[in-house]
Amino acid sequence: MNENGTTPGIDFQADANARNCFTGEEYQIFKKWKNEWYITRAGRVGKGKSEYNYFLIRPIQEYEDAFGIFKELIVLFSSYEDSFDARTLDAVDLIIEECSANRIEKICCAIISKYSGIKDAIRLYNNNEEARIYIPFSYDEFSEQKFGTDLINKRLRENLYQRDLFNISNPLKEDRYFFGRSEIMMEIIKAHKAFSNFGLFGLRKSGKTSVMFNVLRRLHVDDVMGAYIDCQNTDFHGNRWFDALKLVIRELVNTNTIDLKCETEFTEKNATSLFEEYIRKINKITCKSIILFFDEIENIAFEKSPSQHWANGLDFVLFWQCIRHVSQKTVKIFSFCILGTNPKCVEASQILGKDNPIYNIFKPRYIAGLDINKTKEMVQTLGRVMGMTFEDDVCITMFRDYGGHPFLIRRLCSMISSHNTSRPIIIDRRKYSEIKDKFDKENNYFEMILGVLKQFYDIEYDLLLSLANGDEQLFEEYASDNYDFVKHLIGYGIVREINGKYDFQIDSIKNYLIRTNKTISKHLKVGEKWKAICGRRNIIETQLRDLNKIIIRASMDSEAEAKDYVLSKIYGGGKAKYSAFNFSDLFDPNKSEIYLRHITSLMTPNWKKYEQYFNDQDHFCLAMKDLNKKGRFDTHAKVPDEVEIGIINNACAYLEQGIKKFHEAFPPAVSFD
Repeated sequence: MNENGTTPGIDFQADANARNCFTGEEYQIFKKWKNEWYITRAGRVGKGKSEYNYFLIRPIQEYEDAFGIFKELIVLFSSYEDSFDARTLDAVDLIIEECSANRIEKICCAIISKYSGIKDAIRLYNNNEEARIYIPFSYDEFSEQKFGTDLINKRLRENLYQRDLFNISNPLKEDRYFFGRSEIMMEIIKAHKAFSNFGLFGLRKSGKTSVMFNVLRRLHVDDVMGAYIDCQNTDFHGNRWFDALKLVIRELVNTNTIDLKCETEFTEKNATSLFEEYIRKINKITCKSIILFFDEIENIAFEKSPSQHWANGLDFVLFWQCIRHVSQKTVKIFSFCILGTNPKCVEASQILGKDNPIYNIFKPRYIAGLDINKTKEMVQTLGRVMGMTFEDDVCITMFRDYGGHPFLIRRLCSMISSHNTSRPIIIDRRKYSEIKDKFDKENNYFEMILGVLKQFYDIEYDLLLSLANGDEQLFEEYASDNYDFVKHLIGYGIVREINGKYDFQIDSIKNYLIRTNKTISKHLKVGEKWKAICGRRNIIETQLRDLNKIIIRASMDSEAEAKDYVLSKIYGGGKAKYSAFNFSDLFDPNKSEIYLRHITSLMTPNWKKYEQYFNDQDHFCLAMKDLNKKGRFDTHAKVPDEVEIGIINNACAYLEQGIKKFHEAFPPAVSFD
């Protein structure tokens, strides 16, 4: 018996229904479950030939503790003997609809099939990262000769403990693993019903696209059709604005299987009228309103798009002029929703002297992290089915460290899962801390999330750097004078404001920026600027000295010849005190005087040996000059301005890239000593 008083057994009505619906063989299998579970219901779903028998079971305490199953589990019969029919799985959704959805375990269910290869067949479906966990049994396993009391327990462990439910990297198209976004979804649906447009913005992997897919799925119930336009697709942003409009119509037709051909050529002259014509035809054929989702909007935005006609031309203006015009002219037919990282595309009033058609067309909605309760729900719901119990204080700490960012938290939990394979297990603070530090060092996740910000929205990214470096004053000045930039960061859920002061909401991103940022920020304090410039310059100087030591020695026939080359290029054969040194001593800063200004003299006479790493010789010489002269503010106690900081950063980045290429060809361990 568990805390709810559940003991093994069978409900009287369930038994009566089973006798009436099930075959004799199925009934005998059915009865074997009552020894370890309480059977609450039995019945049949489907129509005509596609009917399936099923029953529901409630766990006793042993199964609650071992598998985290607290709701009723579906057990479905499949009577196909020669193969497993995938349509059988559709019956699970029918059962959930027929029964009270809140009482059913949606993440997993059991399938009992006549097909002897059921385990291999089900494995294909379980490999889909969004699929339910299907626990396969065959009819034959329940025969008197083969059935053992540990069969059910063993099969549950094989399937529940092996699947990593946290390891979902793509946007979610189903709702069984979708948590905490119902409010935003209802806002989008409500806006469309009022035929208002909507904009949803947030960091990468924050769940924008998953929200959109869930909205699209739910709209089918309400006489609404939608289409998803992936602006990141080169087939879309690679086209001019008028051809892109045609692709929108085609996507709408194909997604909703509408019997309508779209073969007419769209041109600059007829695109708007044709777009309106097709929108009206689709509405008339289907009797449904339309919502268009434009995802990754940066890819067709002015100054941001990888395609020149969007980035530097008027295609963005002309495209949205058409969309806006038709949405206003076709009353109560369609609306659109824009999804992206930053709402700049609707905050700029003009583009190349032309009015922005979607300027302030809606109030941008940001998708921040999950709140603490939804974070706990996601982590504990998915974890329990995997045999992992995450303690409450671990979930609270996780929320604080990652700001409720669903992707980061899922990936962290996935790593915790991979390091704790003995189940069931309780994840406490110690187990969490052991993995967190390792996870944080895998910076590709943070780089992926901040990548768009770093690439397209440098002011916001620089503000994050300044805040991470402790320059709260600069951040507060921006908040006072240019609040839009700060508002974006607060909207993303990275930064929070408390009593006029600003701090990171996601501590792990702050730590990442501190740990990995090598760029000298123009927002650093004076002493910090000198320290950063000096440190970066010294590293480059040391690496270039080592690089030359290897290349010069490798290009000469002997060490003596290499030594003579260095002395002649740097000292003109003079400085007799160095003549007694060996070749390696010349590159030892404790013995010799090869400085940054000398390195150019060593490299340019024999540039062919360096060209594959640094490409253009003039570019190299200019970068070395900038770093050697403009990069010595610390020695003269001069404060560099923003332009000078930018020059130093560019020079350092260029030289570091060449050094990196060299190290890829000759790892630092290589030596000719």
